[in-house]
Amino acid sequence: MAAMAGLEEARPSADGLLVSALDDADAVVRENAARLLGYRHAGQAGTALLAASHDVQPAVREAAAWSLSEVAGVQALSRLDQMALLDNDTHVRETAALMVQRIYARASAAIEAPVRAIAVAPNGQAYAATVDALYTLREQTWQPLNVLSDSATALAVGDDGRTLYLGTPTRGLLRSTDGGQRFDSLAALPAGLGVSALCVNPLDARQVFVALAEMGSLPETQPAPRGVFYSADGGVTWQALEGAPQDQLTVQLLMDTASPRYVFGATSEHAWRANVRE
Repeated sequence: MAAMAGLEEARPSADGLLVSALDDADAVVRENAARLLGYRHAGQAGTALLAASHDVQPAVREAAAWSLSEVAGVQALSRLDQMALLDNDTHVRETAALMVQRIYARASAAIEAPVRAIAVAPNGQAYAATVDALYTLREQTWQPLNVLSDSATALAVGDDGRTLYLGTPTRGLLRSTDGGQRFDSLAALPAGLGVSALCVNPLDARQVFVALAEMGSLPETQPAPRGVFYSADGGVTWQALEGAPQDQLTVQLLMDTASPRYVFGATSEHAWRANVRE
């Protein structure tokens, strides 16, 4: 611990040495380097830690997940969500899930209200939704952007940083093309249903995936699943997503740029994968 504390306080040039150590042949060296970069809050190490999150050794990936939450914050959410759902090691999945919770807790503390959803565009533009308001991250500060007409259940953003999709419990899926200033309903989806999960293809913002449910009028009522739907044209038309569970409630949807042919999801019981049509 003393050695770790010493390195944490070391001059900034040590960051470069630690980044280089992420490529060391010894997995223990890579793991320690990844963790020390997090302790040092090495802001320039985000790209290297993202690469380390794909390391062949679970201990290195777990250390990288922890450090990404310290170094990159909300910008690491996409990768941490992927790790929490898709990594083949239980400890890595658990650590990544805890880091996602940590990032949400920090955003909630900064906004002084529980954050229900955070979305980050490939260009770095970040948004957060509370029960009744939308915020955007400017100069590392969450700033209010708009009052929401319905509670937020999910949030996704396109690659332009201005096209937003907002899931709600009573109005279904809403879309904004002006960075959250105005939201309109997507009428092509079945009416009267809420959104339990949502994602946009980070490589093609026209591809949108949404899990629908009948939410019920009472808080204690369990949502009834109504299927997972897919749009290839930005929400103009929709079709049921083949291979997705239609009779179980999907609570998470995501895409991994390393596997662009698939969309991944999770119910309360298991994870699933479905092919994406071109």
